[in-house]
Amino acid sequence: MVPDIAHFEQTADAAVVKRGRSLYRKERVTQFSEEDGEIRAVVQDIEDYTVSMELSPDGVIRSHRCNCPYDEGVMCVHEVAVLYMIREKQKQAAHQTNVTDVIAHMKTPKRALWEEALDELLAQAPKGREAQIAPVQVRTERAYLHVEHQGDRLVFSSNVQLDPAQQSVPSPCIIAKSPTEYVLIPLTPYEQQVYSTLLRLGSVPKEAERKVKELLATIEENQL
Repeated sequence: MVPDIAHFEQTADAAVVKRGRSLYRKERVTQFSEEDGEIRAVVQDIEDYTVSMELSPDGVIRSHRCNCPYDEGVMCVHEVAVLYMIREKQKQAAHQTNVTDVIAHMKTPKRALWEEALDELLAQAPKGREAQIAPVQVRTERAYLHVEHQGDRLVFSSNVQLDPAQQSVPSPCIIAKSPTEYVLIPLTPYEQQVYSTLLRLGSVPKEAERKVKELLATIEENQL
């Protein structure tokens, strides 16, 4: 039995975890559905294999099954791939909840104390034109990576940003251009991995240019 969604890698065989992570990053997990803790998905490998799981509200994995023939360990590569998908969806849901709470907080008027404080300030303010309050604007952009030649190095920059605590690019990446203007940049799990890695590196030697171009081409293919 896998203990919980946060630590399943510690229970499975290392080679199984590596292969399952690879399947997830290649977006081989399809037909994903979740209802009341019951999860089903199809993982595309040599054949299509069906994975089903049951999770408790606190993330404990109560049961996990796959119809592939593997029976040598706690779980198979297809179950690992689905677990990575579940974890990523939970992160995205938590991040989206935080963003929703922030926007709701910005839009929810606070009565009593704030009204008293503003009324006092307005009573003391000189007479003049009333200030105009601009509404909050949110626009969506596609992620891009800029590669600049500097001497014998290729230097990376982007319109997405690393989370300093996690050292990874969140999805969606939300950038505040001003107090009333926000940019929303969605990324696929693979794009998150590429942008996070390149931005952490910051730059690479010029001889890595061919591989960098190959990475950029895979991103462009996913965006079409």
